[in-house]
Amino acid sequence: MSILTSKKFQKYFVPGIVFQSCVIAGGYGTGRELVEYFMGYGPAGGCLAMCIVSLLTWSVIAGISFAFAWTFKKFDYKSFMKELMGPGWIAFEVAYIILILIILGVVEASAGSILSELFGLNKWVGIIGMAVAVFLLVINGSEMIEKVLSAWSFVLYGVYILFLILRSKRHSSFLLRAVNQAACHEKSFLSFLF
Repeated sequence: MSILTSKKFQKYFVPGIVFQSCVIAGGYGTGRELVEYFMGYGPAGGCLAMCIVSLLTWSVIAGISFAFAWTFKKFDYKSFMKELMGPGWIAFEVAYIILILIILGVVEASAGSILSELFGLNKWVGIIGMAVAVFLLVINGSEMIEKVLSAWSFVLYGVYILFLILRSKRHSSFLLRAVNQAACHEKSFLSFLF
């Protein structure tokens, strides 16, 4: 039995992984958001801001969402949103569908640009490839999406850890010096909080 199909993994890890995948893909997919919202505070301030947002804020939001679902026994998306949004759920869904289409356009354009810049391929290869990948995931249903997002989370964190190790080995003295010298300059870190 695979770890991805075990009952404990499905019960305890999949909800958090799916939540994390939605937040990272929609909010931090291109990396530009990290530069815009966190890196202006210097290395130490940026890391601290990311920890506050990632560890505290998103953990609280996920916990409240799971508690809400448990309290009202609304375990599917439609009934959860009806309970949460009341009569405004239809307007929310229309706005959400528009947002999803915009996000898909941005992700597909990013895929096209990345493949074009890195491999010299026509940008349409990445755009069409991403669109086909999304289509295949959607037509295979939520079980397939859960498996792919779970596996992708392991890949994502593996790449993060590998990147951190490789960069630390090669540039450890520079990284430590940069972090030590950089204060939470120009913008006050406290302005991030308020």
